[in-house]
Amino acid sequence: MAMTATKSGSTSMAWADNPDLAKMFIRVNLGFLLIWHGINFANGNTNQISALGELGIPGFIGWPAGVLCEIVAPIMVIVGVYSRLAGGAMAIFMLFALGLRHLANGHLFMGEANAQGFVDAYFLERQFFFLFNALALFFMGGGRYGLNIGGRWN
Repeated sequence: MAMTATKSGSTSMAWADNPDLAKMFIRVNLGFLLIWHGINFANGNTNQISALGELGIPGFIGWPAGVLCEIVAPIMVIVGVYSRLAGGAMAIFMLFALGLRHLANGHLFMGEANAQGFVDAYFLERQFFFLFNALALFFMGGGRYGLNIGGRWN
């Protein structure tokens, strides 16, 4: 097996110099984690629909947008179909979730006690994980491992 040099000229880690594989890992990780978030949303196991109503957003708009951005878009990302477009949709949805729901209620600087009584300093950790990984996917694309449907939007 011939060793090829990486961009840095090293041959010892040439097998690991695979940005497309890294993009696939980000796609699959973000997609699977956000799908579970979306299934909880779609089943009505959260108070998000009523919270959207309090903000003046009717449920017939908020619920389909949530399903589209938290279930359909992650599936698109996992299989590599219009990954940039789906990443952008997920990022926009998370911006709305953070801005309209969490930051409006003061959650950014709020410490909440967990089941053991300790203050949970990572209250919005999940939301920011979803937001920044979706933004990364939007800007770098989904890579070549996947169905690769969508041209430059993948």
